[in-house]
Amino acid sequence: MRLLVVEDDVLLLPVLEMSLVDAGYEVAVAGNGCEALDFLEKQDVDLLITDISMPVMDGLALIQALRARRPLLPILAISGGGHGSDRDVLAKARRLGANATLAKPFIPDELILMVEKMRGAGSAAPAV
Repeated sequence: MRLLVVEDDVLLLPVLEMSLVDAGYEVAVAGNGCEALDFLEKQDVDLLITDISMPVMDGLALIQALRARRPLLPILAISGGGHGSDRDVLAKARRLGANATLAKPFIPDELILMVEKMRGAGSAAPAV
């Protein structure tokens, strides 16, 4: 399973990437929504994991763009707040088309469990 992780936090991104690689996933990374869209023009992934609060293009705009271009791509939105409370931005991400959400802070095992749930349930993965 190939994943694209979109995260602007330079300390968190390698932790997420290494955790997912250690769990057996092939992982690509992007620092914002524009980089993610550029990547997806050239390559395909099975699941996108995106932060919400990022510069250049945030996760909410990325989710909207992807729903127009790739309506079936499973999306996991993650957030520690930023624009408002976690619940507010993650609820908005769900309304815009994210299949599942995960509030920061979380431990890598929680992320891997959510990815496994999404893998097993397809686009019907539950929100957390």
